[in-house]
Amino acid sequence: MCKKHINTKLDKYKLSKIEYNNWTVIYVIGDLSIENNYILQNNMLYIKYEDTYIHLLKKLLLSLKYLYEIFI
Repeated sequence: MCKKHINTKLDKYKLSKIEYNNWTVIYVIGDLSIENNYILQNNMLYIKYEDTYIHLLKKLLLSLKYLYEIFI
């Protein structure tokens, strides 16, 4: 989910789920303005990276890296 459309997507598609089949749902948002590499707030993970479709694969890889650091 991109920062630009976060409010419309959460409302329109009801993406505010916290759990799905006993798995925690984490939404990832790219934000170049944060100071740290990542910030986890509730179920929102903000990563310091470009949030565009062309950068989606790298955003996915970074989110997996940071989630691994946080939860493992």
